Amino acid sequence: MCSILSFLGCRSPHHIKNDIYLYGTDEFENKIQTLNVSLENAAVMASEFYFKAMAPEKVEAIVILNIIQENFYIFTTVIHNPKQLEYNMTGIWVNGITGETKYVDTKKWTNVDLSRYPVSTFMKTIKNEH
Repeated sequence: MCSILSFLGCRSPHHIKNDIYLYGTDEFENKIQTLNVSLENAAVMASEFYFKAMAPEKVEAIVILNIIQENFYIFTTVIHNPKQLEYNMTGIWVNGITGETKYVDTKKWTNVDLSRYPVSTFMKTIKNEH
């Protein structure tokens, strides 16, 4: 995982260490074009996983995404403040190539200074259909 943000060697202003792509940037849009699973489908997959494995009693879920790391859409339960210097990547990870969905607890906050980047948040409310 990202432990320290390195601005040296970055390919663009919105692409940071360990193949992290920030939602709302051109680099993010280019990255999702290389994946088999769309952002909308990944959001549905994350909510289905949430309903089945974590909270079957819930009637709706709010899925939140700020980043893709490598080929994983990372849906968190935390709305991150871009002024924070840490980012928690614990959440439901959806592999954008295979569609595999799993819960990953990183057990730590990752040092990523998002304050230099125009951070947007993807947020969608999805109802439990089961």
